[in-house]
Amino acid sequence: MNNRRFFVALSFSSAERLYVRAVANALALTYGYDHVFYDEFRVGELERSDLEGYLPTLYAEQCDLCVAFISSAYCSGGWPGAEWQGISESLLTDPDRVLLVKMGDVRLDAVVGLPEGVTHVDGTTSQAEAVASLVVSRLSQLNTSPVAHRAEVHEALVERQAGADRADPQETQERMLEEQAILLDKLFQNLVARSLDTTNPALKAEFSRLAMQAQAQSRATYLGVEQNTWQLPHRPR
Repeated sequence: MNNRRFFVALSFSSAERLYVRAVANALALTYGYDHVFYDEFRVGELERSDLEGYLPTLYAEQCDLCVAFISSAYCSGGWPGAEWQGISESLLTDPDRVLLVKMGDVRLDAVVGLPEGVTHVDGTTSQAEAVASLVVSRLSQLNTSPVAHRAEVHEALVERQAGADRADPQETQERMLEEQAILLDKLFQNLVARSLDTTNPALKAEFSRLAMQAQAQSRATYLGVEQNTWQLPHRPR
């Protein structure tokens, strides 16, 4: 397992915020806030004077996968330009660690440092949930995947509490479901707080909708009927 802080980091312009926020929330449901780098999840960390130099290093070295949502606004400069410095470095040295999502009618060859023939996803015709699923799929293909990392975390938890070799499979599954439900509860509380803070009616409605969705999934997880719950691999006996 490597020492990168994040499974995935999202890079985008403010023009695509609503779309990217939906992707980020879907990924947070799967991996947790701590493993997804998205600016609204890391407000305190981004309040620093050296941000222009900090962002390239973060995107180049501190995440398993960079997802860049390329649009005309993205190419116009600002913070996406600083993020792209790190992403383009990864694209040249380890292209599997970069996923490009084309937004609108932007020409990808207009992006500085973009190699010819690089593959991409069309965000204009793909729902945010589909892009999130693609991110999960790409991460599972990397040598150090979130699933592998989560397996190590859960194995360590089982060993501390009961001993991995003696742990009952059913108890392990129930413990995993409870942790997933706790994560969903935290997401629900976060979304409710954001819906109360914003004065934009459209954003308020979107936050409320996502909050209700997270709450419903949390309740379903507590009951053990969530169909898409991540499964802890069984260790060989």
